[in-house]
Amino acid sequence: MPSAKSGKHTIKNIKVNQKHITITFFKSEKIQISPEAYLSSYLYKGKTLSEDDINKLQAITSSSALLSYVLNLVSRRPYSEKEIIDKLKRKEAGDETISQIISKLKANNLINDELFAQNLVYFDRNRNLGKNKIIRHLKEKGINEGIINNLDFPEEEELEQARLLVPKLAIKYVSLAFENQKRHLYQALVARGYSLDIARQAINFLESEPKENELAKLKEDYDKITKRFARKYKGYELKQKIYRALVNKGYQYQDIKQVMEDIQYENDC
Repeated sequence: MPSAKSGKHTIKNIKVNQKHITITFFKSEKIQISPEAYLSSYLYKGKTLSEDDINKLQAITSSSALLSYVLNLVSRRPYSEKEIIDKLKRKEAGDETISQIISKLKANNLINDELFAQNLVYFDRNRNLGKNKIIRHLKEKGINEGIINNLDFPEEEELEQARLLVPKLAIKYVSLAFENQKRHLYQALVARGYSLDIARQAINFLESEPKENELAKLKEDYDKITKRFARKYKGYELKQKIYRALVNKGYQYQDIKQVMEDIQYENDC
């Protein structure tokens, strides 16, 4: 048997298990390799392996374990190529190993960025997200510009989706003045990824409330604002502070004027 100094290792025994193969060398050295690594080379008792031979077997074993890990991932949900690469890098896989695994996944259609992008667009649209947010999501997943540019985002469908979303979002802002509701809805639609133009068009579908409802909300806000400012301001300055605050809340000039005059009349009586 070659000496240890020569970097040679002679096989003493081979034990085959279901998940791995244990190879024992003379001087009680052992390694465990994957079935794929075992099948990649003709191994038998008495065969002498170099350090390079052993490194190759261990590299194939490492690749096999990582491939099993990735296959387990893609069996649960779709992944983009970038997501798989990032996960393999966190496992400290080398570039060559990553390239081999990605090639195997692509060959078996287990990763397909074009199909992944189409599915993600469908999923995000069902979450009522607009084009801009969906494209950001695709880029975060590592989908390249070529695939993204080939996706279709019909403007009329985008507007219709935003229009149908408006009444659902408006529930959150029902206590606000009508114009203030529209401002918040506009911001909410833009935050969801709709373009400025589509958001602007969509909020115009919001139906205004009966005038008495708007005036009731104005009166309630007037009382709150008055209590807050009356501690510090008086007379004309107080009225100006109240007026500006109500305008900022989205109330119309004529409505503010009417409510303030009505209240002034009540106070004078």
